[in-house]
Amino acid sequence: MEFLAILIIVGLYFLIWFATSGQDWLAKRRFNKLPEIERKSIEEAKRAEEWARIGEWSKKVHEWKEKERATWSEEKRKRERQKEERKRKHEFEILQSIERRNRRYSDKWFLIRQDVFKRDKNMCVFCGKDVKYVGHVHHKIPLEKGGDNSLENLQLLCFECHKKIHPWL
Repeated sequence: MEFLAILIIVGLYFLIWFATSGQDWLAKRRFNKLPEIERKSIEEAKRAEEWARIGEWSKKVHEWKEKERATWSEEKRKRERQKEERKRKHEFEILQSIERRNRRYSDKWFLIRQDVFKRDKNMCVFCGKDVKYVGHVHHKIPLEKGGDNSLENLQLLCFECHKKIHPWL
C-alpha cells in the first residue's frame, strides 16, 4: 500500500513538472537532436520574429515621436503667433501714446522747448547741473490747472529736481 501511494505521488509530481517545465525540456532535447542546419534555421526564424516585434515597437515609437514633434511645432507656432500679437499690440500702444503726446503738445512745443534750453543755458534752475539734451521742461502752473506753454510758465530742471516736485515720475 505504501509503495502504491509513493508511486502515485511520484507520478503526480512528474505530471505537474511535465505540464509546467517539462515541455520546454522535451523541446530543447528534441531541438538538440536536430541536425545543425535545421537548428540554425529555427534560431534565425526566432531572431526574425523577435526583430519583427522590435520593428513594430520601433514603428510605434517613431509614430509617437512624430506626433510629439507635430504637437511641439504647433505649440511653437502658437507661441510665435502670440509673440507677434504682443509685439503688434505694443507697437500700437506706442503709436497711441505718441498720438496722445502730439495732441497734448503742439508742433510749436518742440521749438518752445529749445527756447527754454537756450534761455536757461542747459542748466537746471534749482541745482545748476548741466542737463544738455536730457533736461525736463517743467510747467510752473500745470496745464490741468490753467497753465500754458509760454516761456514765463516753463523752466528747465534736471531729473532729480523734477522728481522732487513730481515724485510719481
